[in-house]
Amino acid sequence: MNVLIIGGKGQLGQTLSRTAPDHIDVKSLDLPEFDITNLENVAAVFGEEKPDVIINASAYTAVDKAEEEPELAFAVNATGPENLAVAAKNTGSRLIHISTDYIFDGTACPPTNPTHFEESKNK
Repeated sequence: MNVLIIGGKGQLGQTLSRTAPDHIDVKSLDLPEFDITNLENVAAVFGEEKPDVIINASAYTAVDKAEEEPELAFAVNATGPENLAVAAKNTGSRLIHISTDYIFDGTACPPTNPTHFEESKNK
């Protein structure tokens, strides 16, 4: 099985790579070589690698900074996963998308007073 881990330089991506069973062929991708906000880049890499499974462990995680950079937060946390889904569908790959607990506090539905970070993760 061929698995691509997106966000391979992050804590979660590194842990997934390190703990993968030996019979799994794992390749990690991250910036600057792989940019999930660029659909052409994503499609080209998926077409070349032909992964069975893609695990998206990438994210814009600077919660406080998302208020200052809402466009970048949205691009990474919403457009990026959409690009991964489109490219995964086109290559017949399965996509696992890992999100965050910052979206819902567990007490309100829908979440109250969303920040740009939450908005970017809710799309």
